[in-house]
Amino acid sequence: MSSERWVGLATPQLREAAVELEGEIYRNEHGFAPPAEEGAVYFVATRGTDEVVASFRILGPSFRPFDLERFCSLDFLPRNRRPGLIGRLCVSSSYRDLKQQAGLHPAMMRLAFNYSVEVGITDLVLYSFSNLVGFYKRAMFRETGLSFVHPGYEQTMTVLWLDLDAAIKSMERGDRRSLLLYGQPIS
Repeated sequence: MSSERWVGLATPQLREAAVELEGEIYRNEHGFAPPAEEGAVYFVATRGTDEVVASFRILGPSFRPFDLERFCSLDFLPRNRRPGLIGRLCVSSSYRDLKQQAGLHPAMMRLAFNYSVEVGITDLVLYSFSNLVGFYKRAMFRETGLSFVHPGYEQTMTVLWLDLDAAIKSMERGDRRSLLLYGQPIS
């Protein structure tokens, strides 16, 4: 089996594998597998050609109200925005050592950023387990001050937000951190 890694938009076959991985990880580690979401856009990292080792999904503005809006309002967003909900980031337990996943998370965040800009999503919103908040903050997400207890996970989730327009402006100004994270702005 090849150890080469590929990161990108999931094909229908890889999407199915990503949903299986997501269900397995969430059931085993959190005791709750969220329901599949028809129409969600999945991104995957594979080892070799077809073994999905990590995935996440984005729900575009047409999916509103998002599930988190049952618990808290997205009134913090400026008017006339087109938010997307990013979530369900999972990494296979067999792929969690630091050497294997070097650069994986930044590559996945870069995909989310570029895809969102290309399809006209203006903001990325997510809710996170407390142990991952620092990771998302390093990816330029900001805490909103909102949290809620998720009924499936039975844990407090923190709501974070990335204003894509502000991130692009930061990149255009040559901000080193945003350029390292997300690359050159898409024109």
